[in-house]
Amino acid sequence: MLAMILAAAMAVGQAAPARADDQAVTLEAETGWFWEWSDGSRARSRTISEDQHRTWSALPRLRVASSPGQPGRLVTLEVRHRGRWSVEDSGVTDRTGRAHVSLNPYCADGAWCNETSTYRLRVASQTATFTVRFSPAD
Repeated sequence: MLAMILAAAMAVGQAAPARADDQAVTLEAETGWFWEWSDGSRARSRTISEDQHRTWSALPRLRVASSPGQPGRLVTLEVRHRGRWSVEDSGVTDRTGRAHVSLNPYCADGAWCNETSTYRLRVASQTATFTVRFSPAD
């Protein structure tokens, strides 16, 4: 079972509703969203190096799932660049409510990036933020 709760990760920077009846009960409120890295890590801040992940297929992906399973839901991976969020990858949950999205470690010049990027996963109105430090080969 995926262990990082998307809703818990979203709590930072979001105000709670003043009263429970101020917010309509929605499908998202009744669904638990979870995420983890495909290599088993649950880190919200990590370094991904070119030395360790030489090929695109070796990069860890992000696994997102819901409980109960919500098929057909759009999951987006966004990166913060120059003060704006841009979609880096997206996927739709399968019949069990699971989707995978991938990071892109390459900069505009085609070389492996040498920077720390802020990312967020988004499912409907729910988000979770994390950081990745990209490190080029020595």
